[in-house]
Amino acid sequence: MVPCWRGSATTMSLKRVFEPIEIGGITIPNRIARAGHGTHLGRGTYNEDIVAYHLARAKGGCGLSVVDSASVHPSSKITLANQDDAIIPGFQTLMRAVRPHGMRVFHQLYHGGHITPGEDGAPGWSASAIPSPVTGAPALAMSTGQIGEVVNAFADAAARCREGMLDGVEVHAAHGYLLHQFLSPLTNHRTDLYGGPIENRMRFLREVLVAIRAKVSRDIAVGVRVSASAAPGGVTEADLNFVLHQLQRENLIDYVSASYGDYSDIGATVGAMDRPVGYQLPSVSQTLADLTIPRMITGRYRTLEDAEQALREGAGDLVSMVRAHIADPDIVRKSKAGHSDRVRPCIGCNQGCIGGLIRDARIGCLVNPTAGHERTQSEDDFPSPVHKRRVVIVGGGPAGMEAARRCAVAGHHVILMEAAPQLGGMAAIARRASGFHAIGDILDWLEREMYRLGVDVRLSTYADADTVRNEAPDVVVIATGATALEPLWVSNGTQATQAMRHSPVMSSIDAIMSPQGTKGRTALVYDDVGHFEAVAVTETLLERGIAVTFATPFSSPFPYVQTTSRAHGILRKWALRNVELVENTTIHTMDDDTFVTDSGREIQADMAVFVTQKSANDDLYQNLSQSIVDLHLIGDAHTAGDIQTAIRAGAEIARKISSSKPISMIG
Repeated sequence: MVPCWRGSATTMSLKRVFEPIEIGGITIPNRIARAGHGTHLGRGTYNEDIVAYHLARAKGGCGLSVVDSASVHPSSKITLANQDDAIIPGFQTLMRAVRPHGMRVFHQLYHGGHITPGEDGAPGWSASAIPSPVTGAPALAMSTGQIGEVVNAFADAAARCREGMLDGVEVHAAHGYLLHQFLSPLTNHRTDLYGGPIENRMRFLREVLVAIRAKVSRDIAVGVRVSASAAPGGVTEADLNFVLHQLQRENLIDYVSASYGDYSDIGATVGAMDRPVGYQLPSVSQTLADLTIPRMITGRYRTLEDAEQALREGAGDLVSMVRAHIADPDIVRKSKAGHSDRVRPCIGCNQGCIGGLIRDARIGCLVNPTAGHERTQSEDDFPSPVHKRRVVIVGGGPAGMEAARRCAVAGHHVILMEAAPQLGGMAAIARRASGFHAIGDILDWLEREMYRLGVDVRLSTYADADTVRNEAPDVVVIATGATALEPLWVSNGTQATQAMRHSPVMSSIDAIMSPQGTKGRTALVYDDVGHFEAVAVTETLLERGIAVTFATPFSSPFPYVQTTSRAHGILRKWALRNVELVENTTIHTMDDDTFVTDSGREIQADMAVFVTQKSANDDLYQNLSQSIVDLHLIGDAHTAGDIQTAIRAGAEIARKISSSKPISMIG
């Protein structure tokens, strides 16, 4: 059964998380770890950006980090390569940086198999010639000679880690990559010594570990990462338990990092806000049964209190908290000092971390705009202004709150005005949607931090130009958000329908906040944005028992969401709820409860929700532009975006204010 101790955790005393543990002769100072994950910050080797990223987590008190995966062989391309001695100086630079802070560092050795092509663009290698679930291209079934070549490549890569002063290595045999492909009956159809029963399917992995031990002996710790498949017929927990016991008996591994899932359901591997704390335990508890080596577990652990309970219950010996450390590198240090309430929370959105790797080719974070930019934008290096300034911020959404918080940290006198009786802006509405309550965690944190830092928060305050000028501000920041545009779709370049005037049509705000207004049995959700807003609306309507047709002009539903690993789970759930998807379409005309698409298709619905682009609320900015010199427009009031872009805008304007010379108000 999946544990859910959220709520009571805040009163739990922290003890087990701070106990040291031995792994292969290496002392880990506490039980909090960061499992292997890609950052895409390096291009071939360890550069200053990667070092700064990991150094921030070392300073924050993390006990063990399994740093970025690197490909061990040219037949598998990834942003980092551990294929020759060129990587050793980067390792050494990293270790010299983090060593004074006590964090131990292991390196993850990787081969993607058919998930990634070779560096020359050739098809990926795998156990059998089956299509890649990512590219669709058939893999190259490896010969025994190629298997031996890759075995040696893993061993050579481990030796370079030792020369680079790292504490250990971890062989990646999880999540659908090469060694996992050999373990799984779904991808291993071989009839030689590497196929058939699990004793044969594990042969490649065992040979890799034997070769690594022969190269590095006991000089560094050696571990393995494994995961049961989310697909029926794949590698099972029983298979993995057998493999791990065999490897343990032969003293080939010093620890195991257990996860769940593969490319059949990537959302199961990096669970989002719809999954509870410890959601992987039903699987990994079987995988890890009766092992005596240290066991690392993961599964959306967000607080040290969560980790403490998992350790007390014996679920594992170390708890991985990757995304929690992306959100706040100081989570261990703050919690140990008794300030758990000051930890910036991970909300499990996957927008900046997973999505950042796909969209921006580097790791990021919705709640922490410095993630991935530690070398140049660390909050510890925030400029201290020579002159403290009186800063008036209008708008209490994520952009305004982050700007206020950061300016207060810098020592400015900050006044925040918000027209509504509560803070949060549009995000406060989004948190009310079914399945999106975790958004509230970052809003609550920002609010607490502002009050703790002494921001003068004025709710239910409609600020016009005179209101702002009367405060005699040195700086004014307008963060008044945006308003949904009235939907206007054009067919044949001439005919248009102003749909919001049609009585069954409502906005996403009305759909989420007014349950009494959504009493029909059927609804059309038309998504003209492609983000999470239409998903939130649909989830909310489904929760109320309303059948939904989801229409969009895009070639696939919610393209932005596709980058976050969450789309697969959403679509699977919608299929079970009989949501009808209509892509590549626009609404042309409507009459009562009939909505006609540009292709002439008729969609029957009792109501419709149009999710449209936004128009910036910049009137106040325009009204102040002639009387305030140091005036700034941020967030949706500048350019419509999302919570991540809003928080980043707030952080950037606060840095600019603290870095610039004061400008006097005029008029």
